[in-house]
This record gives sequence, C-alpha cells and structure tokens, in this order.
Amino acid sequence: NNTSYELRIQTVCAGGSVSAYSPIKTIMTRCEPPSSPYAYAGSNGVLQLSWYSNTISLVEVQWRVAGTLDWQSKKGISGREYTITGLTEGIFYEWRVRSTCSSTEYSEFVTGQSMLIPCTAATVVRQENMTDTSIDLVWNDTAPGTYEVQWRLVNTTNWATVSGITT
Repeated sequence: NNTSYELRIQTVCAGGSVSAYSPIKTIMTRCEPPSSPYAYAGSNGVLQLSWYSNTISLVEVQWRVAGTLDWQSKKGISGREYTITGLTEGIFYEWRVRSTCSSTEYSEFVTGQSMLIPCTAATVVRQENMTDTSIDLVWNDTAPGTYEVQWRLVNTTNWATVSGITT
C-alpha cells in the first residue's frame, strides 16, 4: 500500500525484434476504498447496506447510533452487501465501509448516508374476552416504546383514543 514503482514497457515483435522501452512511468499501489455506499432501512430493525468495489478485497463495515462514539464492527465481509439486524426502530444510524487489503493495510472509510430505522406498525392479531362494553386486543409487539389505540363506530368520523399503552 502506498508503495512507489517505476515501470516501462518494451514490445517483442513476432520476428524476434524488440522496440525501445517506453518512457519510465512512476505508479503507486493503493488500497482502494469502496465507492457508492447505499443503504435501505427495512422494517423490524433491519439495515441493508451495499457498495461498489472494483477489487476482490474483503471489507469492514461499522455502524453506530447517530451522534454516539462507539462503533459496532463486522470484518471479513466478502461481496458488495451486508445486512445488519436487531437495530432499534425509530433511531438514526450512521455507517461506513472500508477495504481490507492485508492484515495491516486498510483503505480510508467511506461513509454512507445516515438512515432512520422505520417504526413498524403493529397489527391486531386477535380479539379476546368480548363483552357488550369491552374487548381485549392482542397485537404484535413491534418495538420498544408505547402504543396508541384508536377506535370508532363504522361509518362515523370521530376517533376515540387511548395513548401511552405499554406491553
């Protein structure tokens, strides 16, 4: 990485004659970083990451809650995509990726766009203990936090609301 070389080229023709060498050119090896970082925030705490790389090197991906100090890290990723699971819904995450060219050589990090993990809407799974005046609702527990339930008579416009429900 960052090693300079001089190179020149000579043509060897079919009859065995040779050309003069080309002028000397100085080149430098470089651990190329990935480019075009892209992220998609899916439901249920999933962040799908992708990038372009014109090398076959492995990459390291790091992510954290936006504005915090500590990065989570996954090294040795082959290919051009990685999916992070188990993220907290309703929170922004930052991420970055870099090439691993050897055990001691890395490219600089390329930062992707910060992404908000969407808050997944709860859905009613079933109703229980129905009476003339009450009903117990059971819904999927989608994320830490509280829930708000609204209800109304069919074909009416006003909703009744209960907020701050915890599971």
